[in-house]
Amino acid sequence: MPASDDNVLMYIYNNADVSQRQLVEKTDLSLGSINLILHRLVSRGLLKIENVSARHLRYILTPQGIARCTKKTIAFVKQAYHQIMHLQTVFLSIQEKCTENNRTILLYGDQDELFRILIQTVNDKGLDQVFYVTDLKTTEQEAIVLVWQEDFEEASKAQGRQTINIVRELDPTALI
Repeated sequence: MPASDDNVLMYIYNNADVSQRQLVEKTDLSLGSINLILHRLVSRGLLKIENVSARHLRYILTPQGIARCTKKTIAFVKQAYHQIMHLQTVFLSIQEKCTENNRTILLYGDQDELFRILIQTVNDKGLDQVFYVTDLKTTEQEAIVLVWQEDFEEASKAQGRQTINIVRELDPTALI
C-alpha cells in the first residue's frame, strides 16, 4: 500500500471527525488525490464512509483498518526502541574506551531527546566520569567532548578539543 494511503489512514485513526479538506491540509495532497485514496481504502476494506448530512461525511476505520494502524504503530515503537538501544550501546562503548584511558566525557549540546537518552544511560549505569556542560571554557582540556549536533561539534573543535559526534558513530545498517 502506498505511503500516502497509510498516512491518510493513520490521520483518520488519530482524528475521528476529519474532513477531506483537513486531510488535504495535513497531507499536502490534492483534494482529488485524497478522494482517490479514501475510495481505495474503502475498496480494501480498511475504511467505511458514512453520510452524516448532505455536506458532511464521516470516515470510520473498519476492524482491518484499526489493525493496520495498530500494526504500524507497534512497528514504529519497536524501531524507535532499537534505535535507542543502539545509541546507548554506542555511547557505552565510547564511555568504556574513555574510562580505560582515564578520560572524562563531557556531554555538550542542547537538552533534547538525545541528551535525555544519554543522561538516562549515565544515571542508569552510574557512570561517574560523564558530565553535562554548557560552557567548555571552564572544563579540563583533556576531557573528551561528546556532541550530537553539528554546531556544538564545530564549537568544540574550534577550541581545539577532542570531539566525538555520537551521531556520526551510529551505524545505520546495525538497525536493519
